[in-house]
Amino acid sequence: MKKSRQQLIIWSIGLLVTAVMLGLGLWQMESFQNQGREALIARMEEPAVPLAQAAPLGEMPHDGYGRTVEASGTYLADQQLVVPIYQDETRHRVLTALELPDGSVVPVVRGVGEGVPAPPPAGVSEVRGVLLPSEAPGESEVSEGQIGSVRLPQLTQMWEQPLVPGFVVLDAELARAQGLSPAEVTLPSSAGHARNQGYALQWWIFAAAAIAATVKLSRDAATGTGFMASTKKTGDKAGETVDNDGELSTVDGSRDASAGMPDETSVDKPPVA
Repeated sequence: MKKSRQQLIIWSIGLLVTAVMLGLGLWQMESFQNQGREALIARMEEPAVPLAQAAPLGEMPHDGYGRTVEASGTYLADQQLVVPIYQDETRHRVLTALELPDGSVVPVVRGVGEGVPAPPPAGVSEVRGVLLPSEAPGESEVSEGQIGSVRLPQLTQMWEQPLVPGFVVLDAELARAQGLSPAEVTLPSSAGHARNQGYALQWWIFAAAAIAATVKLSRDAATGTGFMASTKKTGDKAGETVDNDGELSTVDGSRDASAGMPDETSVDKPPVA
């Protein structure tokens, strides 16, 4: 019964410590994600930079994705596609190629509409919006004139002009000016603060160690070995211990007076006169 009680106490403490460490790890991971999200939003709200600076033609942007960019060019009405919104079958994003002065094009999500999309504005247009990287492949097959997602490798095969390494989602003001609803901006993932991520992993490692220690102590309590073993060496009789010289002593350390004395019955007595 005593061993079972010890195991119950060990498991109660071990599980409590593990739960606390797991909670601390989740809290640190949430802080990591929140800081990354806040950094992206702050980056998006910074003053706009020229598109050519954020995404140079023929180069992968090192620090351009997620930033607000601006450019001027001419929309190509014959290079317009719709991107279905899979959560809403009646609406779609309108994607149009914008030809820049150097002859390259940048895909522009002008906004969200229904039915047949309206043609883009004619002439030179000023655009401003968030620069984003290529999206993942679409979820299903699409009809002619549609594209499953804003996937740059696929657009490179469809459009003959050199393609800027990224696409732009117009800001809300410009989208409404073209009779469209603003498109949702899915910000790219951010590294956030690596310190918080490291703390989260550290707490989870501690939690795993706490479980391992709990299992070990519980087994030791059941078998009376290891950390839970008794270190007291008992003698052959209760209340007695063995001295270094092999003689018995009582619990209070006094030596047994009878130890080493000959038995009274074996002592020779002098003869009676």
